[in-house]
Amino acid sequence: METRADFNDLAFSPNGEKFISVHDIPDEKTNKEYYQAIFLWETKTKTILKKWSPYQNRSWKNNVECCAFHPSGKVIAIGGEDNNVRLWSLISGKEIALFEGHEDNIADCNFSSDGRYLVSVGHDLLVIVWDLRTKKKLHVLQGHTQNIRTCSFTPNGQRVVSAGDDDLLIIWDMKDGKRLGTLTGHSDNIRDCSISPDGRTIVTTSKDQTVKIWEIDAYKNKNPHLLANLDNIIYHMSISPDNQNLFVGIKGVLGVKCLNATTGKVKNFSDNSYPFQGIFASASQTIFTKDGQTLIMAGYDKSITIWDVASGKKRGREFANGKKMATFISHDAGVRSCSLNSDESLLASCDKEGWVVIWDFHSGQELNKYRHRKGEVNFVKFSPDGKTLASCSEDDTVILWDVEKRKIRHVFREHPQEVFMLDFDQKGDRIISSSEGKERNLILWNSRTGEVLARYENHIGDVNACQFSPNGKRILSAGEDKTICIWDAHPKTKEENLRQRPLLILKGQGEVESCFFSADGSKIYSAYGNGEIRLWDASLSE
Repeated sequence: METRADFNDLAFSPNGEKFISVHDIPDEKTNKEYYQAIFLWETKTKTILKKWSPYQNRSWKNNVECCAFHPSGKVIAIGGEDNNVRLWSLISGKEIALFEGHEDNIADCNFSSDGRYLVSVGHDLLVIVWDLRTKKKLHVLQGHTQNIRTCSFTPNGQRVVSAGDDDLLIIWDMKDGKRLGTLTGHSDNIRDCSISPDGRTIVTTSKDQTVKIWEIDAYKNKNPHLLANLDNIIYHMSISPDNQNLFVGIKGVLGVKCLNATTGKVKNFSDNSYPFQGIFASASQTIFTKDGQTLIMAGYDKSITIWDVASGKKRGREFANGKKMATFISHDAGVRSCSLNSDESLLASCDKEGWVVIWDFHSGQELNKYRHRKGEVNFVKFSPDGKTLASCSEDDTVILWDVEKRKIRHVFREHPQEVFMLDFDQKGDRIISSSEGKERNLILWNSRTGEVLARYENHIGDVNACQFSPNGKRILSAGEDKTICIWDAHPKTKEENLRQRPLLILKGQGEVESCFFSADGSKIYSAYGNGEIRLWDASLSE
């Protein structure tokens, strides 16, 4: 099928037996000026059934940019550089309606599935919904900041989707014209979008050379549930293995607060009015034993204390031999982080003077230690097999320590500034690490070789948190720029300089201080500098 003309747009009839195409055809006499031609094709025979020119004898400035079939299959809509949308009868080949209201070029138009409404978008930043019975505007929707390129109704006609050069995918309510939400994730202009027949999924294409698949309800994550507001600076937050309790370290509390992970309410203990409190400074981190019965608290008062989760009281830990662990382990400086190995025989901790210490968790005896070359050590984590201990520091490095051989196995130096946090994947083969600054602040790398596998680039500023999802498919990051990003943990293509773009961006109201998946991976908890704790639906990132 050849037309020997520039192609602008096409659309299939509802039954697929015909389609229309819009072209710029050069004038045969001058070969300079162009006129518009619309071809009606028969799909099966690939032959032209009709051809007409709505703008013949006009200059190329009146290009037709878009076309759409009415559900009846008898009418088409066309729009273009004259700022108007026109309805043409395929039977008579004549214009039967004119919709005036846009103030700049029209880029796209589409009918609702019931044929009652038409939506059009353009360079005037307007999304206009037209009532075809009254031929008047039903809604004029504003929210885009740059040229809009594409629009569509959901199959049930209840929502309108629009996208364009501002990289935004906006969902609108047809009932009242309100903006339901915005999906972000593309790093350049969105060129086109399509909605699945069941109305649940949107596919977008972009100038950033990616195709993204979205759950249409993912916009609901833009208004996450406000679980609690502690009205104080939050230092850290963790969740119990059974997903029942949140433990939050906040400024001025000598320990942590225990909250119900579902309701956000502070948990009450009948025989203990001050549970999980009794150290001499704020807690920097809390972790749990596998059974969830014991809480280990690292404190800025140089201590590591052991707590009974059921009662909220300090305790030593009983073992089969009848011995008890000391109530606390002490550093010479504030303790920043701690980690248990897989069989819970070893406890690692780090402090503000650069030391990383490995302890016998049963006896509290110091077994080994090493020191970063300068500054505080921010975080420590054992690999899943317990054979490697990773630590990250103010000295811009991640050190991998061979636990059995008691020596440094590798020093990772790819971050240009202070490294805040890290996590191993399920097999321990890969590490995600996050750091200070605007460049190379989130890196995926091979824990065996130190090879950089991907650089995840979207955050503007420090990345305070990073974590693999429990199923290993996603990576979560959050930071100073008030955003939480969800990434593909197994990028299938390596872009230039190993750079990857987020699958989903969740926008909050303040700097994210702590963020993690729930133990079952179904939710995301985030804590902010203003004291808010928010709950997101993690399933919408899959």
